[in-house]
Amino acid sequence: MDTPGDAKAELERGIQLVKDGDLEGGIEVLRSVVSAAPDDRELVAPARSWLAHALTRSGDPEGALRECELGLALDPDDPWLYYACGVAWHKMGELERARDAFTKAIECDPRHLKSLQWRAQVLRDLDDDRAAIDDLGRTIECIETADEATLASWGGDRRALLLRTLSLRIQAYDDLGLHEEATRDRARYDQVFAGDMRPPE
Repeated sequence: MDTPGDAKAELERGIQLVKDGDLEGGIEVLRSVVSAAPDDRELVAPARSWLAHALTRSGDPEGALRECELGLALDPDDPWLYYACGVAWHKMGELERARDAFTKAIECDPRHLKSLQWRAQVLRDLDDDRAAIDDLGRTIECIETADEATLASWGGDRRALLLRTLSLRIQAYDDLGLHEEATRDRARYDQVFAGDMRPPE
């Protein structure tokens, strides 16, 4: 990697390998990016967050947390690094730490959809369905108002993200005995499933 452009291209290649499920290949490429430009925040922060993602998926959440710690030392305001921490803590069953990491990500970016969605899931695991419903409502608002580029950065399309979020909120409403609200969300789920993305009036 002789030029910044080479390093950026390698970063994108490493990310794509992880997205495609080649975790070992992605980890190797992303580590080479970090080694080549250890002080370049714009390269190293995303490289370390994707390294953490790949390591968690490959069964090494402890290694993922080390990558997050190193990344946050360089860029303490990166929401994706806190998000990656949260996923790793969740994988280890450390729900309070996961919740706190997702909260830090949301403090850095109040519209960080993935952290809102994951924190809602953790809150449900912690039997705090009311707080989960609040996060899921914010998540739906973010999905409905996001542009296509933002949706792509979150790793999904509007329909899939809405269906996932509505499903979680239906479960939370049911667990709280809020059947009217659950019925309303089921109707919205069916509408979105059929391809009608219009928000309710």
